[in-house]
Amino acid sequence: MTALLIILAAIVLLFIGYVFYGSWLAKQWGIDPKKTTPAKSMPDGVDYVEAKPAVLMGHHFSSIAGAGPINGPILAAAFGWVPVFLWCVIGGIFFGGVQDFGSLFASIRHDGKSVGEIIKSSMGKTAKKLFIVFALLVLILVIASFVNVVAATFLTKYRAVAKVTVEQTEKATFDKEQFDSLLSKNGLKVGTKLDGSDLFIEVSEDSEGVAKDKMNKVIDFVKKNGLTYVQSDATGEAVSPAVEIVSETSLDGSFISSVNGHKNKNNQTTAMISVLFIILAVFYGILTNKCGLKTLPATIIGIAGIVGIVIFGLNYGIVMGRTGWVIFVAVYIAIASLIPVWIMLQPRDYLSSFLLYAMILVALVGIVMSAFVGNVQFTIPAFNGWKVNGNFIFPTLFITVACGACSGFHSLIASGTTSKQLDSEKNAKAIGYGSMLIESALGVISLIAVGVVWAKWTGGELGKSPAAAFGAGIATMFGKPGSAVYDTISALLTLAVSVFALTSLDSATRLSRFMFAELFLKEGEKDWKDASGIRKLLANPLFGTALMVAIGSTLGFLELSAIWSLFGAANQLLAGIALLAVAAWLGEVGKNNKMFIIPMIFMLAATLTSLVLTVIAKVKDMVIGSANAFVWGNWFQMIFAFAMAVLAVVLVIEGVKTFVKQAKAK
Repeated sequence: MTALLIILAAIVLLFIGYVFYGSWLAKQWGIDPKKTTPAKSMPDGVDYVEAKPAVLMGHHFSSIAGAGPINGPILAAAFGWVPVFLWCVIGGIFFGGVQDFGSLFASIRHDGKSVGEIIKSSMGKTAKKLFIVFALLVLILVIASFVNVVAATFLTKYRAVAKVTVEQTEKATFDKEQFDSLLSKNGLKVGTKLDGSDLFIEVSEDSEGVAKDKMNKVIDFVKKNGLTYVQSDATGEAVSPAVEIVSETSLDGSFISSVNGHKNKNNQTTAMISVLFIILAVFYGILTNKCGLKTLPATIIGIAGIVGIVIFGLNYGIVMGRTGWVIFVAVYIAIASLIPVWIMLQPRDYLSSFLLYAMILVALVGIVMSAFVGNVQFTIPAFNGWKVNGNFIFPTLFITVACGACSGFHSLIASGTTSKQLDSEKNAKAIGYGSMLIESALGVISLIAVGVVWAKWTGGELGKSPAAAFGAGIATMFGKPGSAVYDTISALLTLAVSVFALTSLDSATRLSRFMFAELFLKEGEKDWKDASGIRKLLANPLFGTALMVAIGSTLGFLELSAIWSLFGAANQLLAGIALLAVAAWLGEVGKNNKMFIIPMIFMLAATLTSLVLTVIAKVKDMVIGSANAFVWGNWFQMIFAFAMAVLAVVLVIEGVKTFVKQAKAK
């Protein structure tokens, strides 16, 4: 019942916020349905393409959602469900919704240009250039994070388990930590789990052959060193508990593909369906834009197509290594970001929105069923303290939960792609503000999902994947693990997460193309063809796309933990700067900007604190010579954090100057 009450409270509060606060914002800013939007006044058939409200809603919602509202609340749940719930609801209504709606509105009034152009109009050319550099750094992190997420979601891992019998005596007790350390010192880093007198050694690798070879090495080592573990008893006499191999194969007699150590083929399934989904989107785009098929019949065909590819994908998967998937995703986002939006962006995002809506509906049905059937329990503590796992709730919570409450990436989507497709200003509230509040609801649903499998998540049974926790949590509401209904729902939810991650990737890459070119174009130059010299090359969409994809994809090979926290801080800092930019512009044109002040100050304070702490921590590790302190991933985090903090401080100073100037002018 707790889960049901949580989601009902969230829905009621978010709905009230949309109806009253959203309408007040529209009135304060002067939303005018009679004004011509850039999509109608500047159509180019590539980026400026008018879209129907439902289609654009699908694009915008799918683009901003990504994996953020799933990952963030689940990772932040360590602080307790109350802080996460409050931040998702309050942040969505008064922080994220204001930023998204404001960024979209400001961009519409600037010919669909980016936040950088908005900054230029109120803060000057230098501030615009600084913002673009900052935004490009954030977009690199976006590409790196989601390339990593997608590749991990598609990747088939091979798992082998050896069962070991451990002989323990009164004088000697088997020490698992020391055993793990012994293996690690010999280059055999594997997972182990002690269950009574049975020790399970697990190997998980991208390749079946590598998994087998590694397990054979482990087995040989244990056989040769079965009596090497020594512990002294109370008298100081050395004793040796025996370690004996009982089974040299996996528990079911074969090597099995798995997701985060679980016996299923969700990754292969997700990969196949996702690839087929791309093909379906192109087909839909041709039907609606070249064949003239109306939205309703095209939608019916599209939904039927989704059902068909899901059925096919559940039976036939795609297997490829991590490197192969990273390259595949890199090539895909490069192509998708360069072709006209009607071919891929609009149709894929519109169709994927049905997956998102279906995912939310399934989750709500599961929550309601569980409340009355009582088959699952929500077990996250309400509050776990101001400091958890060495991290203080400020700024950690507000950095970790981004897309479910307030995300700077949203401002880039709103001003980069959505504003170029909006048919009327009257739809700006529903698309800009409404999408953010639906995403906040999704964040609360993610919180509930992990609450259902809290013991498994904290116990490490679901690996380190929030997507796996989300899928397992919702699926558990419908059936037991291993059942057909559980496996089907878990597979579909994992698919949805991957589809949204691809959507965010496509949009992020397209945005990076816009902004990279914008950095090198002079006043009056519309595109790269108008530029000269080296600027003509730098502003070329092919060059900018290739460079951003290459850098982002390379960083995608890092561990997600090495990227996500930095991405979160950078993303939230971008939110603070976007709030500052729109507030400055509203003040410049004489409109009410007071609703931006508190969110702007709070986000800037939280994110700058986080970045400073990151730099200090990395420098400290290097000074004391901590393990792996000098690997390139740590250097990358430190340099990126420092650069973004400096850029942000300069932009804040410019913003303060602008506010002071505006105040004096009054």
